[in-house]
Amino acid sequence: MFKRMPYALGIETIGGNFFKLIDKKSKLPMKVSTKIKTVIDNQPRVHLKFFLGDRQVANMNKFVCELRLKNHKPEPKGQEMDLDIKINKSGDVSITLSHRLTNKSVCKFT
Repeated sequence: MFKRMPYALGIETIGGNFFKLIDKKSKLPMKVSTKIKTVIDNQPRVHLKFFLGDRQVANMNKFVCELRLKNHKPEPKGQEMDLDIKINKSGDVSITLSHRLTNKSVCKFT
């Protein structure tokens, strides 16, 4: 049972950088909701890779999960998606990515 996050949780950005969504030593349980935007015009799908760690380069951290939204209607860049992260006291993580035009994509890990 954890009282705080042992590592930062974040996603890989274009260029392979690590963008922290939850800081190391954040109190548990917790819920984080944020918006993610597409960065390329007519992007046919969304693919997010999640990592645990503290290094600036994503693949130098521990890969934990990936989410993909398929059948994403190609639109101009800047389309928003909802990203919800829930972490319980046991350290179980549930991540949900949803877009108004698609179904939800869910990832769970311990």
